[in-house]
Amino acid sequence: MTARICAFSRAYHSMHNEVKIFDDPIAKKLLSQEEYAVISENMSNGIQYFNKGFVGNKNEEMHACYSYEEMEAILEKYNMQIFEHLDSEQMTSQYFSEYNSANSSYEMKAQSNVNYCLCVKK
Repeated sequence: MTARICAFSRAYHSMHNEVKIFDDPIAKKLLSQEEYAVISENMSNGIQYFNKGFVGNKNEEMHACYSYEEMEAILEKYNMQIFEHLDSEQMTSQYFSEYNSANSSYEMKAQSNVNYCLCVKK
């Protein structure tokens, strides 16, 4: 199931986002039309579960920004905790430093407005 959701996310991002971090036009071919539709519907329905104040419809992008403390509070409700949290500088250092050292003319950096948060069940 995780692989299908990952493929859906890559396909959706490739088809709908103007700025593409990773463009994967083949990802949608990994899913049947029914699988894509079911995952899309589940994702749309899940917005209200995680963000009770979300106003909009399922065709709109969800733009949310949470502080570290807000994320902790949200996760606490579901008996989860933050295991690892990285800002863009930490992500660039951890995930792209080796590549950047070898390809100084084409350095990669994590987006400045995106953080990585690994959560685990308590």
